[in-house]
Amino acid sequence: MESGKKIKMGISSCLLGEPVRYDGGHKRDDYITDTLTQHFDLIGVCPEVAIGLGVPRPPVQLVETRTGTRVMGVDDPTNDVTTRLSRFASRTSVELADMCGYIFKSGSPSCGLQAVPLYAQDGRRLGSSSGVYARVLSAALPLIPMEQEDRLADPLARESFFERVYALHRWNQQMATGLTAASLVAYHSRLKYQVMAHSQVVYRKLGRLVAAAGETDLRVRADEYLSTLLDALKTPASRGAHTNVLQHLAGYFRGCVRDESRLELNMLIDRYHRGEVRLSVPLDWIRRHLAHCANLSLYQQSYLEPYPPQLLGHTPA
Repeated sequence: MESGKKIKMGISSCLLGEPVRYDGGHKRDDYITDTLTQHFDLIGVCPEVAIGLGVPRPPVQLVETRTGTRVMGVDDPTNDVTTRLSRFASRTSVELADMCGYIFKSGSPSCGLQAVPLYAQDGRRLGSSSGVYARVLSAALPLIPMEQEDRLADPLARESFFERVYALHRWNQQMATGLTAASLVAYHSRLKYQVMAHSQVVYRKLGRLVAAAGETDLRVRADEYLSTLLDALKTPASRGAHTNVLQHLAGYFRGCVRDESRLELNMLIDRYHRGEVRLSVPLDWIRRHLAHCANLSLYQQSYLEPYPPQLLGHTPA
């Protein structure tokens, strides 16, 4: 994984242990403070404090009204802070446009990305919605991966989130010196097998976008490319798709690794396909034998380490 300064990421301040909740408390998350801080520059934001509500403060909730979903006081419905939260989100979207991800506090009427309790004006529970700040921010920054802290407990959701975060980070690194057809080709070549693991159809579509980069407005092509890529990475790669990619990678070692070693790799791929070992097992074999294969494109493949494995709670087996 690339070295250098930490990747910038937005986060609800209470998850960092800051006492900013309505009751003066916090929701410190050990995984976030102990693990994520090693990899990311976490920018804490509490929109309710930022708009001047103070700590402690009267609680607010999502309420469905004739004019739409509002954030209103639980005890005092005249305390409507919807507009102030929306405006703050719009300003924040400009300030944090260079971040590569955002983690929201679940259940919050301002920060919850999904499944936030929604009430009628008479107090009845109607269902659920998204917090106003989170909704406005995600609409303003549609390419930035966003997730709630409770979903990061799900290994598949965690993997999907960080895969997209690092894909966007690599994109920003590749484009740091300017968008050109060559930089788009280089990025696409680097993510070749990572994309193939998620969708052969999307990989071919992205290839067509890259091939046509010089025929139309390059910025339009690049925006479509990045949007299509990040959307595809939301869908977990299947075991069969990973097996197909691993078999492609195994072909690089013909003629540069002894036959018995290649047989070992094929055995590991078969064991992964049957669900007997983790994906990291054949990948670790490939990483250990890279020195025997003088192929620069293989060294650069993001598939070999799409994100630091420590983010999933383990190191390569």
